Amino acid sequence: MDFILYLKVGKSAGREYLSIARGYWDSVTKRSRTKTVKSLGYLDKLKEEFNDPIAHFKVVVEQMNAELDVEEKMVTIVSDFSAVLSNNNYFRKNLGYLALSLIYHELSLNKFFSNRSRA
Repeated sequence: MDFILYLKVGKSAGREYLSIARGYWDSVTKRSRTKTVKSLGYLDKLKEEFNDPIAHFKVVVEQMNAELDVEEKMVTIVSDFSAVLSNNNYFRKNLGYLALSLIYHELSLNKFFSNRSRA
C-alpha cells in the first residue's frame, strides 16, 4: 500500500476536530504532505453521538485500511472471448497452465512426485 490512513486530531477556533487523513511524499517539493480524506466534525459534537469518538473512529480507520489493502491486491482481467486470433501471430503464447503450475509448485507436488518415482 502506498499510503496509510490515520485519525487526525486538530484544533480550529479553540475547538478540537477529527478527520481521517493520509500522509504521502510529494516528489516535487521533496516533503511529506497530508491530505484530508474525510472530515468527521468537532469533538464536542461527536461526544454527543459516541461515548468515545476517538476510539470509535480509530476502529473505522483500521477497517478502511483493511479494505484498501484488499482492493490493492485485487486484479481485474478483462478479455474479449469473441475475438479471433490470426494464424500468423509469432508472439502468441499458451499461458493457460500458469495458474495451475503456480499451485503445483506452491504445494511442492513436483518434489513429492519426484520422490515417489525414485522409490
